[in-house]
Amino acid sequence: MIWTYAKGTNPSTRRKEKIMIYSYENYCEGIDSLVKQINRSSRPDYLCGIARGGLIPAVQLSYKLKVPLITLDRRDARSMDAVNDILTDPRKSVIMVDEIIDSGETVNVVDSIFRRKFQWACLVYNISQPFCTDAYFHTTIDRTVDKEWVDFFWGGD
Repeated sequence: MIWTYAKGTNPSTRRKEKIMIYSYENYCEGIDSLVKQINRSSRPDYLCGIARGGLIPAVQLSYKLKVPLITLDRRDARSMDAVNDILTDPRKSVIMVDEIIDSGETVNVVDSIFRRKFQWACLVYNISQPFCTDAYFHTTIDRTVDKEWVDFFWGGD
């Protein structure tokens, strides 16, 4: 994948700076790539979309793979309680879906909360984060080199 760069607003700093654009075309390619990768391995019982950015690819993957979707907002205890039985059951195969595995913090927190090592799928995967070393992904970045904000086409300013 070739990144498109533009001047935009980085939400974390609120400054105008160079950003990496993940376009709708990239997204369509990414979903198709993830579907192929997941279909080559064992079919999960569930996909779990991580709120908020992971919900968009998770819904699309759920439709294409014909796999039930559950959602999780790690900042909302009620959300975690609602899916606790599924996510703590070691007999259930679950792929967590997020738009980006960046620092790896979400992976670390979710795996720790549910005391389980999940499979993960994402559109953009940071190869230099330490927590998730095996994921389904569309494209990679290396945060030791790529410092720009990744702007997904659905994101708001």
